[in-house]
Amino acid sequence: MSQTANSPTLLDAIAKADGIIEVRRQEALLKTGALQNAILTSANFSIIATDEKGIIQLFNVGAERMLGYLAEEVVNKINPSDIHDPQEAMARAKALSKELNTTITPGFEALAFKASRGIEDIYELTYICKDGSRFPAIVSITALRDDYGSIIGYLLIGTDNSVRKSVELALKDAMAMAEKANLAKSDFLSSMSHELRTPLSAILGFAQLIESCTPQPTPSQKIGVTFPLTPPPMRPHERRI
Repeated sequence: MSQTANSPTLLDAIAKADGIIEVRRQEALLKTGALQNAILTSANFSIIATDEKGIIQLFNVGAERMLGYLAEEVVNKINPSDIHDPQEAMARAKALSKELNTTITPGFEALAFKASRGIEDIYELTYICKDGSRFPAIVSITALRDDYGSIIGYLLIGTDNSVRKSVELALKDAMAMAEKANLAKSDFLSSMSHELRTPLSAILGFAQLIESCTPQPTPSQKIGVTFPLTPPPMRPHERRI
């Protein structure tokens, strides 16, 4: 046998390399799939994907938990603007129309307008749950594009902002109470200063008058000035033996 017959051929080496590459590719796909599954099954974030017209195509468990809808109740039936506060949607459309100098209609267009033009868009809104309750959320919306750059849908990732809002409200109330207490203290000190200043001014004036002896103060004026500064005489039973 020749050495060539016993050594791996070039084709064997290529096949082995291809096998290694395929194994690594499959591992990467598994990791990617696991990551995607972890994201989609996360209960901490609402993940909503739509088609290019805004109709919901994906509604993860986080969105189900936060909003109270099952995926089958919204997929292919509504768009995200249907579960937003309509007054906020109108305000957003008006603000964007003014900001971008173009007419934007309320609804999904107002939500996706910036994203459709490649502008990163993160905003606060109020979600309306199935039971009618509401909660503030922070939502990031991104346009999904195909290999040719055409929009095929939108991805909305949201998180409940209730805790931060509650903390902000509590902090605001605490600051208001502190300001009120500070104003009350200032008013008290100002009042006390005025109350003390008025008799002291009279006392100092009479004292200066007595010291200058011009004109000579009357006995009643002397008593009126010295009495507030002189302690009352001790009673007999209070005197030391």
